[in-house]
Amino acid sequence: MAGLALAAKDARDAERRRRASEAFDRALASRKDAEIDRASHLLRESVDFDAQDGVSAFQLGVLNVLRRRHEDALRAFARAARALPQEPVVRANLGAVALALGRAEEAISWCRQSLALNPDAANVWTLRGKALRALGRNEEAAESFARAAQLQPDCAEALGDYGCALNQTGRLDEALAAFDRALAIKPSSGPLLCNRGAVLVNLERPGEALISLDKALALAPGNVMAINNRALALKMLNRPEEALLCSSAALAADPAQAAVWMIRAGVLADLGRAEEALACYDHGLALAPRDAPGLANKALLLGELGRFAEAESLLREAIAVAPGRASLCYNLTQLVKLAPGDPVVAAMNARLAQAGALASAAALASAAALAAADRVFLHFGLAKVSEDHGKWDESFRHLSAGAGLKRGLVHYDEAATLGEMERTARIFDAKMAARLGGRGEDSLAPIFIVGMPRSGSTLVEQILSSHDGVTGLGEIGAFGKALRLDGAHRFGPPAFPELVQSLSAQDAGRIGAAYAENVRERAPSASRVVDKMLDNFLTLGLIAAALPKARVVHIRRDPVESCLSCYSRWFETGYAFSYDLRELGRYYRAHERLMDHWRAILPEELLITVDYEAIVADLEGQSRRLAAFCGLEWDPRCLEFHKNERQVRTASKTQVRQPLFDGASRRRGALAPYLAPLLEALGDSDPAA
Repeated sequence: MAGLALAAKDARDAERRRRASEAFDRALASRKDAEIDRASHLLRESVDFDAQDGVSAFQLGVLNVLRRRHEDALRAFARAARALPQEPVVRANLGAVALALGRAEEAISWCRQSLALNPDAANVWTLRGKALRALGRNEEAAESFARAAQLQPDCAEALGDYGCALNQTGRLDEALAAFDRALAIKPSSGPLLCNRGAVLVNLERPGEALISLDKALALAPGNVMAINNRALALKMLNRPEEALLCSSAALAADPAQAAVWMIRAGVLADLGRAEEALACYDHGLALAPRDAPGLANKALLLGELGRFAEAESLLREAIAVAPGRASLCYNLTQLVKLAPGDPVVAAMNARLAQAGALASAAALASAAALAAADRVFLHFGLAKVSEDHGKWDESFRHLSAGAGLKRGLVHYDEAATLGEMERTARIFDAKMAARLGGRGEDSLAPIFIVGMPRSGSTLVEQILSSHDGVTGLGEIGAFGKALRLDGAHRFGPPAFPELVQSLSAQDAGRIGAAYAENVRERAPSASRVVDKMLDNFLTLGLIAAALPKARVVHIRRDPVESCLSCYSRWFETGYAFSYDLRELGRYYRAHERLMDHWRAILPEELLITVDYEAIVADLEGQSRRLAAFCGLEWDPRCLEFHKNERQVRTASKTQVRQPLFDGASRRRGALAPYLAPLLEALGDSDPAA
């Protein structure tokens, strides 16, 4: 009789499990609330009746996930795990639910147990990567995503996850390769195209980024991440008005996203609308108070406005939030003089020492834990700290290491760059200048400042913009935009300088009118403006034809000092020639040859050359000379340029807030043993010639 009773019980248990399992299948198929409720009830009965019914417990967990009852799901899966100790899928699901609840450490633990039972589960490696990424352990996350991609070489999503992780760790070339492989499998994936565009933005290849981002937006016009990155790419291309339009679209799509406000703030800062930019940073930081890049970028803007104490406080706050971001430490070193014992300096030295960055080339190559981009920031930052305290040998060792790493991260075609200058001088001769003249836009008399970077151009702009009748616009790129927006759309960087041969005097006039319109939009009430886009030195012949009332100030500095000042700075974009002393010297020499050409063919009343050393020696005399050349009445406020509160967007923002001094000769003497490559490249370049 007992045997018959046991058999009957087993039959009832089997029937109960069968009905519960069938209800589970129907619930999964229909996803209807009523079916899910009925199946959950039957599964709960089965589990309550038999604590060892791991299958029913697992199915109950799945249904709780569908209903977003994650705590209930966690309890059901845990019960299944106890009943099924050798089942990896149960532990994987426990990890997924723990991560959904924000318990990343717990998720990693469950993933570890699941992978111990089945090490080839690609989805669990992916889950582990996401949990590690949530904890900021990006290098470990990249390793997990790499394993998932190895196990699924034809899975575009796995390659995409790996690419995102590589992007976050600064391994940008590898990230781009991963996205290219993924897109070869799934070419019409909007998320992959969007993420590829983001990597290209980080690689400072904004033109290519726009192509990927535009494809992503064609597939999903409301993709806010793609719109944001498109705004960043346009910003990098010095097209801030278009970037602002993108930013407005992102803001309309998702005003609750902090990144939208942060990017908009950066674009407004580029347009010189500093107060609006600060307000946008405040909006973004209200949504994400611990957003380190947002804190840092607001700090940089405050520094540009001369509000250094506020900027330092915000930067230190950002570093406390994200101590692993080397760029934040670098920015602090450029803003203030840090004591050797400052905790930030100690942390920077510790990170480099841990990576073996100064030990040897072999050690440097093996320092995978510290991305090359981070090492660049740390070296340039510590070079500045060492320079501030007169430790010149140590400073140059850091400079050499940082510049060498940065040179490996940027694309610079020296032959193409120097060739462009040579062809410009050959094509735009005196006959060309005469042919294009006579029809220019004469309603505006802008003051252009050209020269090498770090040659004193910001100082000249600050002197001139301190005049009551002058507005400094910074590096606005308006002339390049005027070329692009000519009616025939024939003009653009790829065609320069050959495009000049196809222009007429009427074309030059239209370009001048487009430039004038752009400037009036930026500064509608200004009578005179300063445009400090240094690359305008390439187009001075066309500027003379398009804007005959313009004045051009060429600021020149001692060749060695000019080049050393470039070499000692990290530039966010451009100036790729500045990270190798030989390339830097050859660029300086080619730059001077082209300026000699312009001096030979352009009217004397249009172009003046001012030596930085002459300003240092005789500030008032040279300031009066500048004012007279620009047709300005003398204004003594030009001598108090350091009190000018306008926004200064260059690496010289701290220097121009101080009275003039010159400590460059001390640096040159101290670094003399290291300058042979530069001196060889400069040859007989002489600023006084």
